[in-house]
Amino acid sequence: MMKEQTKDILLEAIRRRSERRIGRLASDLVRAPSEEKEAILADMQLERWLAENCYECLS
Repeated sequence: MMKEQTKDILLEAIRRRSERRIGRLASDLVRAPSEEKEAILADMQLERWLAENCYECLS
């Protein structure tokens, strides 16, 4: 069974990675052709969901 501290470290790492990825995707969105924007927005939504859920698990 995973120790609580190890779990928290992993959740925090996933949350931070997702937040960084959201920033990169937002930057990509500005420069992306219109046919790619929907896919980028979907990726952003998934990463936002992941970051939020990791944050909730840490609370």
